[in-house]
Amino acid sequence: MLLEVENAGYATGQPVQGMILDVSSPVLEIANMDPELFEAVTLGKVDLLDALLEQNVDILQQFTPMKDTAIHIAAGLGHLEIVERVHHRCPTLFTKANRVGDTPLHKAARAGHTDIVHNLIHCAKNTPISSSKDAEIGRAEAIDFIRAENGEKETVMHEAVRGCHLQMVKLLIREDPQLLYMVNYAGESPLHLVVKKGALDIVEEILESNRCSFKGPNGWTVLHTAIVHKREDMAKLLLDKKLGLVKEADDNGRTPLHFASALGLSDFVQMLLKYDTSTTCFLDKNGSAPIHLAAHFGRLSIIKKFIRVQPDIKDLLDGASRNILHIATECQQVNVVKYILKKKCFAELLNGKDKHSNTPLHQATITGTPYIVNILVRDKRVDVTATNRERYTAMAIAMSQRDESKKQGKRYTQGQALVFAALIHAARPPWYEYNPSGCLDEDMTTNGESIESYRNKGNTLLVVATLVATVTFAAAFTLPGGYQSDGPNQGMATLRDLPNFKGFVNIVAWNMYISILAVVALIWLQLAKKVRAVRLLLLAAQFLTFLAVSYMRRAFSAGLTLTVLPEDTGLKRVIIWLDILICIISLGGVVLELVRILSSAVRLEKSWIFVLSWIHENFRDTEKDVSMLFCYTPV
Repeated sequence: MLLEVENAGYATGQPVQGMILDVSSPVLEIANMDPELFEAVTLGKVDLLDALLEQNVDILQQFTPMKDTAIHIAAGLGHLEIVERVHHRCPTLFTKANRVGDTPLHKAARAGHTDIVHNLIHCAKNTPISSSKDAEIGRAEAIDFIRAENGEKETVMHEAVRGCHLQMVKLLIREDPQLLYMVNYAGESPLHLVVKKGALDIVEEILESNRCSFKGPNGWTVLHTAIVHKREDMAKLLLDKKLGLVKEADDNGRTPLHFASALGLSDFVQMLLKYDTSTTCFLDKNGSAPIHLAAHFGRLSIIKKFIRVQPDIKDLLDGASRNILHIATECQQVNVVKYILKKKCFAELLNGKDKHSNTPLHQATITGTPYIVNILVRDKRVDVTATNRERYTAMAIAMSQRDESKKQGKRYTQGQALVFAALIHAARPPWYEYNPSGCLDEDMTTNGESIESYRNKGNTLLVVATLVATVTFAAAFTLPGGYQSDGPNQGMATLRDLPNFKGFVNIVAWNMYISILAVVALIWLQLAKKVRAVRLLLLAAQFLTFLAVSYMRRAFSAGLTLTVLPEDTGLKRVIIWLDILICIISLGGVVLELVRILSSAVRLEKSWIFVLSWIHENFRDTEKDVSMLFCYTPV
């Protein structure tokens, strides 16, 4: 037994030749190519090669660490004369394969050297590979050489089409058309590879031969490949050549129309339907038709095309007895849901039931999509009291999810809260029967705050608002610059003709009215009886009071500018920045209160719930993941 190690001498930079050990004391055989031979075949130095061969023709038996012979290297680099010289001196060398199974023919084809490929094939035809003198055996050996497969089971044709070498493909088709039927380990035929590459001229050449495989990996046909890689011109060419491709399915039972629908390729769908409309009803192994995949990925334009071509396909159910509205709600495809609700012809889908008797509203509740739940419950045709096989309404499902979250100590998400709130408004009063433990009171309270606590807050604001109104009233009649004591304008403001003075008066006037409105809102707050009204009045009073304070600050700044700082631009800038800071602080309380109210979704009016659900939907990640189309179960 011998162990062979190539290039062992590379660590020291010196090639080691011919070290051999027998089996009892482990043996190494080291093989490296002579540096001068390597230089000759790499750089195409014919004279150097001739000189080396004159000294020792057996030097051609040497190979590189990858087991590339001299002819491998020369073929890959396009040195035709070197290839011819090597073949002349060592005729059998051209059939040798390297470590990964590549013959010199693979190397030449990969690099696009058509002349060398032609030369090697000619050599194979005219040089006996074995010692047999039988002509038939010789031809068979030549064919075997042309059809040789490397470690990936790829032939010279695979290499030619991958590199889009048209002339080489033509040559190989002439020499052996059978190459077009051979597939690699990945299950890819040459036609499959060239469709992926997008070389239309080579596709046409292959199809004209009428001898090729249309198969690809995972049961794909080349039409599947053309659609996935968006090669519309090739898809049309393939259908014109072989119409049956439109009906062929992959290992998951998906036809080309399934893929075009899922990927949203409207032009491809139009083309496929033009050739054959029967595939619209083909179901894959999951029981999904093309229209179901279009609903899954939100391809509304595709759904519209199917409905125009075949109106009754809207009622088609998948393997789980779901209609397209079920699928769109589960996959949160709002555009499809809106379209179905808008069209009267889809009315029967709105309350359709799947194999578990869940309606689309049940499905939207389970998925936890608040915006879809909202637009469903706002449609009067949707039955919010419908029950599934477990006798659960959508409201009951939402409540069970809420209870389960509490049991597990999980936080009730914003999406779930919005779904719950929408269903509360939609299902009243029947939903009270699902509230045996008093959860209504728990969810509808306002964070434990009573009307009295809001009134106490209002009293504090009332003091501030009254004080602002008083100060503003005084400022209106204690104007900066004073009054004229004599003359025709006696009693008039001294600075009345200045532009800044008019701005000051406007600010004071606005401030007076705003502070009065705040006082009025706070008086109404004391008289209100409902918590919701008290909260809204308090929020309005907060906003008006802070606005009045802001205007008071502006009036002070305007007064300073008129009398004390008319020219000091540096100080004016400081005042401006202080104005901005005070404004931010003043309005901060209003913003915080508004956020606190909006965050308690179950306590909002239906319109607010809808708005928040819309915001939740538009900030959701809606990127379409189509990876499920390319998942195949290993056989």
